[in-house]
Amino acid sequence: MHRVSIFYPNVPDGTFDWDYYLHHHLPLAVGIARRHSGITLCDVDKALSAAPDNPYRCICMVHFDGAGSMSDFCDLIDARKGNAGDVATIGLDEPNFTDIRARSYAVADFTHKNFAVSTPLGGRMIRVKLIWPFTGSGHDSMELSELHGSLTWDAGDEGPVASELDISVGSIPRGGLPDYSAIWTLCFRRLEDFDGNSLTSGEGPLGEAGKKIANMIGSSPEVQLSERIEFDLARAC
Repeated sequence: MHRVSIFYPNVPDGTFDWDYYLHHHLPLAVGIARRHSGITLCDVDKALSAAPDNPYRCICMVHFDGAGSMSDFCDLIDARKGNAGDVATIGLDEPNFTDIRARSYAVADFTHKNFAVSTPLGGRMIRVKLIWPFTGSGHDSMELSELHGSLTWDAGDEGPVASELDISVGSIPRGGLPDYSAIWTLCFRRLEDFDGNSLTSGEGPLGEAGKKIANMIGSSPEVQLSERIEFDLARAC
């Protein structure tokens, strides 16, 4: 599967109007993007106020029906190649909801794995992201994918219900270095189901997996705690 994640950093004193973003900007931006690419899903990670040290205020994830559609979207966002008028329309609306100008992107192939059969990709979830910024060191994408595919977890009433792994395959602007190497996302029903100490200490099956990923990439990750919000594509302008 393929998706692009758009990151708005958690800038001190930065403003972000969530109501305007969800009800006005996303319908506009997704509507324009759908005229240029095959978008199948758009969801947003809203930083939890319970985690004030989150590195990002907002992470918007746009999913595509194929690698070609994701490439078309990247060309649209890259002002050097995209439709300048449409890019300008999206950009001119941004000051209406935020003064956070710096943004970064993850152009990635991703896999999704359910631990609980009754919990598909959808609905309300708490997401914990381990985000590895690009450092220039190489890593084996196949080995990362195999590690993620081998993860198992008895979801039961506690712990993660799903896992996602994004592996960078491109950049915006096109032809540049990626902003991120990989992103590992764990999905929970409730925040209290997340054992942060286990994950960051390298203990238990999830902690061990996180440690292995960090060793493959060669750096420590940023950690983001968010609430997942799904955007209804029928609302796109």
